[in-house]
Parts: sequence; structure tokens; C-alpha cells
Amino acid sequence: MTKMVNSTGDTKKYPRSSELLVRHADHILRKGNKNTSSLSEIEDQLRNFIDLFKYVEDKDLFQRFYSKKLANRLIHNTSVSIELEEVAISGLKDRCGYEYTSPLQRMLIDMKVSDDLTKEFDQHLEQKNEKFNVGFSVNILQSGAWPFSANAGVPEEQPDKNTVDFNVPSDLAVCIDKFKTFYNKKYSGRRLRFVFSSI
Repeated sequence: MTKMVNSTGDTKKYPRSSELLVRHADHILRKGNKNTSSLSEIEDQLRNFIDLFKYVEDKDLFQRFYSKKLANRLIHNTSVSIELEEVAISGLKDRCGYEYTSPLQRMLIDMKVSDDLTKEFDQHLEQKNEKFNVGFSVNILQSGAWPFSANAGVPEEQPDKNTVDFNVPSDLAVCIDKFKTFYNKKYSGRRLRFVFSSI
């Protein structure tokens, strides 16, 4: 089975099993999956996904593909649920250990912390009787855990290759400034850097 899963076929490229299995997992864990109607069906599919994963030889390549898809689901809020994401990551951890899944788990933690921080910021604005002219939410992400994080220690004028130039509209600039002030009061000593990503 391992030989079949990791076969490159006639091409001299890497085995596509990692990429295809990640796409399958993404299909299972993405909102709008029409092939499943219940939570138990999704959990069954995740068990099958983990069973196939054990045959993949290039686990590092798999992790790179998986982290990008996971980041996409989390950032764009297209995941079925955080709980199911945790089930999938737990299955990967059982096969490869804590070190392997640590960056994936940090992504989930970041999203939970960001959600709490956003609620706190909204309450802060409500107490001050302030409103924005635009919808505004922020995800606070640990540098290094995400596949599109800006490199730690890289000067602002040398952005990560995955970031894009973005001219911040004035209404959004007001939101960013107020959030920076709120964040810096709450967490002194932490560096807050906005990364506009093309993910």
C-alpha cells in the first residue's frame, strides 16, 4: 500500500499523494461539503483520512500542504468547526507526535485568542461609544506558525515574499490605529505588525 500511495507514476516529480490527501482533508473540513450530512459522517471521513496518512512517506511535504489549507480555512472562516480541525490534528499527532503538529495547533490557538481579543476590543469601543465606518476584525497570529507570516526580525522595507503591497484606505487606517493603541495598552512589549497577505 505504501508503494502505491507514494508512486510518482511516469513523472519524475514528487509523489502527489501528500497534495491529494490534503485536498481531500480540505474538502472534508470545509463548509459547504455536500457529500456529508452529519457530524458522524465527517468524523468517519477524518478517520479514513488519518488511516491513509500513515502510508504517506514525505510527511514534511504533507505538513506544508496541510498548513496552507488549514490557514486558508481558518483565515477565511470556511472551516466546518474548530472542534473537527482539532480532531484531524489530533489524529496527525497520534501518528507523528507533538513536534509535527505543534505549528498546526498554534494556528488553532491563535484563532481562539483572536476571537476573544476581537470581542474585548468591541466591548472597549462600545464603552467609549465609538463606531467605525467600515467592518473591522483582526486575527493576531504568531510569527512563524503560519505559512504566510512575515519573517521575524526582517526590516519593514523587506517584506516576506508572500505579502502584498496594500495602500490602507483612510477609514481602515483609523481602525488600525485604534486597535494598535488598544493592543499596546493590553500587551506592553509585544510587537504588532500588520501583514496583508495574498493567501
